[in-house]
Amino acid sequence: MSTELEQFYNSKDRKVFISLLTEYSDKVLKICDQIEQGKNNISKITLTLIWLTVAGIFPYLKVINPNIKLLIFVLLFATFYVIYYPINQRLKLLRRDAKTFSIRLEKVVRLASQIEEHSVTNLVSRIELDLRIADAESALQHYESVQNKGILSKFFDFFY
Repeated sequence: MSTELEQFYNSKDRKVFISLLTEYSDKVLKICDQIEQGKNNISKITLTLIWLTVAGIFPYLKVINPNIKLLIFVLLFATFYVIYYPINQRLKLLRRDAKTFSIRLEKVVRLASQIEEHSVTNLVSRIELDLRIADAESALQHYESVQNKGILSKFFDFFY
C-alpha cells in the first residue's frame, strides 16, 4: 500500500474519530447537565416542603388534634412523593442514557488514542486529535462526578 493511500485512510479515519469524540462528548455533557438540573429541582422541592412544615405546622402542633397531625404529615409525605416520583423516574432514564453514551465514548477514546499513537504523523492532526481526546476524557470525568448520587436520592430509591 502506498504512503499516499495510507495518509488518505488515516486522514479519513481521524475525521471520523474526531466527529465521534465530539458527538458523544456533547451528548454525555448535555445529559449530565439535565441530571444535575433534576437533582437541583429535587433539592428545591425538599427544602420548600421542609420550610412549609417548619414554618406552617410546627407552631400549631400543640393545639392540633393528634389525628389531624397524622393526616397533615401523611399529606405532606404524599405530596412530596407525587412530586418527587416523576422527577426521579426521569433521572433514572437520564442516568441510563448517560451510562450508555459514556461507555461508547470510552471505546472511541481508546480507539482514537491507539490511532493517534500509531498512525497520525501530521503534527496538526495529532494536536487536534489529542485535544478532542482530552475533551472526551473531561466529559467522562464529569459523568463520573454526576453519577455519584446524593443522600436524598439514595434514601428515596427504596420506594421504586
